Amino acid sequence: MHASFLNLDSEKMSKSKGNLALLEDVVGEDSNPLAIRYYFLTSTYRNQMNFTQEGLQAAKNALKRAYDFVAGLKFDDSYKYDEVFIERFQNALNMDFNTPAALAVFWEVVTSNLPETLKLNTLIKMDEVLGLGLINYVGYDIPVAVLDLAKLRWEYKKQGIYDKADFIRREIEKLGFEVLDQKDTYQLKKVFK
Repeated sequence: MHASFLNLDSEKMSKSKGNLALLEDVVGEDSNPLAIRYYFLTSTYRNQMNFTQEGLQAAKNALKRAYDFVAGLKFDDSYKYDEVFIERFQNALNMDFNTPAALAVFWEVVTSNLPETLKLNTLIKMDEVLGLGLINYVGYDIPVAVLDLAKLRWEYKKQGIYDKADFIRREIEKLGFEVLDQKDTYQLKKVFK
């Protein structure tokens, strides 16, 4: 499929202007390269796309929201999905590969009143086309080492030993989890890039 040229901050990219952006530079070391895919899906292939860091950040945020959403759900091996939403999703793609409309249907599923397992299965079915890797973030388990560190950190915090509690928080973050303190307890959440 041929797509229109990509502009960079409202200017045509070219060697002569010196404004070429390489994929590895745009994505960076700490970012999910699928954020670029999501960003490109927000525009139809026939339209001139203007690449901006703000647009990329919005795509990263949206992708993180999707990952965070599915992380709290459990996969149902029945593989049943909502046929009405899937039909609307397919119709959007059949209208000259209208990926922004398809993404709109995707987010409608997220906010719908569907039961959680049906909602998740529908999103996973859509992701077979979108390729955002949602299945990798579904129903994660928290490793015992992270649970033990979080418990120890909470004890230090209750005793007022904040330097050790902060150190352990950073160790938990290195393992890919975030500690969310609440009034009388805490919660662990997987961090998605």
